[in-house]
Amino acid sequence: MIRSLQKKFIRAAMLVVTILLVFFLLAINAANFLSVSNEEGRLLTNILEREAAPEPRVEAGGIPEVPDPDPNAPKDGMDKQIEKLPILIGPAKKILGNRQYFTATVSEDGSIRDKDISHISEEMQERAEELILSVFADGKTGGRVGTYLYRTRDIGDGTVIAFLNTAEHQASLIRVALITLVLGIITWFIMLALVVYLSRQAIDPIARNIERQKQFVTDAGHEIKTPLAIITANVDVLELHTGKSKWIDHIRSQTMRLNDLMQNLLTLSRLDEANAISEAIVFHPGEILSKLADDYAEPAELHGIEIIKNINVKAELRFYRENFEKLCTIFLDNAVKYTKDGGFIKVELMPQNHDIVLIFRNNCEELPENDPQELFERFTRGDQARTQKKGGYGIGLAMARAITEAEGGQVKASYEDENVICFTVRLKNLK
Repeated sequence: MIRSLQKKFIRAAMLVVTILLVFFLLAINAANFLSVSNEEGRLLTNILEREAAPEPRVEAGGIPEVPDPDPNAPKDGMDKQIEKLPILIGPAKKILGNRQYFTATVSEDGSIRDKDISHISEEMQERAEELILSVFADGKTGGRVGTYLYRTRDIGDGTVIAFLNTAEHQASLIRVALITLVLGIITWFIMLALVVYLSRQAIDPIARNIERQKQFVTDAGHEIKTPLAIITANVDVLELHTGKSKWIDHIRSQTMRLNDLMQNLLTLSRLDEANAISEAIVFHPGEILSKLADDYAEPAELHGIEIIKNINVKAELRFYRENFEKLCTIFLDNAVKYTKDGGFIKVELMPQNHDIVLIFRNNCEELPENDPQELFERFTRGDQARTQKKGGYGIGLAMARAITEAEGGQVKASYEDENVICFTVRLKNLK
């Protein structure tokens, strides 16, 4: 039970860690992507504005021809004219550096009027004209062709198209993604080691408390055995001296009831420790369940209850045989106690995906008010008044759940139409 609790703690903690790591990795890569995309857009805009700017145009290595300011303009007006002069070459070189790009001006008739392909490789220069005409024919204002990002701008008598090679940017995105992924995986395993270590510290007080509770139940059970044995012996002696009476019968029956209750509590305590009573073996569970159902046929007939069997006797299961018999006995005993007179009990066993599925279904006078899953809690009974007319202790189904879940199985209860209750058990084959 402690190990199971620790595993649940680790799973919950690592789920939170995983969600946070994924969120931060996605956030980092999304921010990097947006930054690179904005940088690409800015560079492409600079290229496009330079190419679409009106004359004077400047050739590489040349000096811009700047028109003289109007000498008749006022001083402040002249300053404004100077500010508007196109100073393009210096800033463009500073911004673009050695990045690969090319531009072209296409006339309205689709002919290339001017192009600059000096900033790309020779191999790409051969394809440049084809890409320019393809983009012009497509008519889009922007997009991507291979590793090149492009934008267009109308200039009245034609269209300026600018292309920027983004292969370096894409490689940068991939590098950052791989680096963050590797760091994320390393961080995840580091966090796993820390969570495993800290889980022991967090679970330790709970484990000690559970161990004290189990030790208390065990010690109390053994201590109560002796006075119960003495009471039983004294009742027998009293009956020899005074003869039978209903008072003596009541004392004996309640003593036996208390003794059975202590035995069940001790068994449940051992099951909580997840230690098997015997070694797991391979057997045919259908044969055992069929025989147990036949054993309950006679007490069921006394109340007109029909037991219907749908059992695969050839199915095999590797499990703890004593635990399996105890499990089946609990559900059959529960069904016989709570099935209404003249009702039915349907028992099914079938293999399913390497597991064994047991289904116990019976109808009753009325369904319990409890939620179906609450029936597996200790000392919970459908009889809310907690009377003893059915002879139950309220821990049988808790024992059934402990047996099932001790080895990773599942058990659930459900209410069906016409006051029918159904218990479904899935047992896993042990290795």
